[in-house]
Amino acid sequence: MVEEILKRKQATIEKLKERRSIKDAILAAKASGKRPVITEVKRRGLKAGGNEVVIEAEEAASQMKEGGACALSVLTDEAFSGS
Repeated sequence: MVEEILKRKQATIEKLKERRSIKDAILAAKASGKRPVITEVKRRGLKAGGNEVVIEAEEAASQMKEGGACALSVLTDEAFSGS
């Protein structure tokens, strides 16, 4: 049973890799004359003056994509201000 679960999960991971190729995104940006930029989405961060700012990660990612980002890095580890 465990082997079957692992096999299925590995297949799922491989499909996700195919769908989200950073290399392809960078090459596509270059081919269209754009500068490839990878941005980072971080839900929590410090603002000038030490006040914590919390953002909606989905909204921030959407704005970054609209702004021309070819890839997004999403910080998810809570110990490092992730979601």
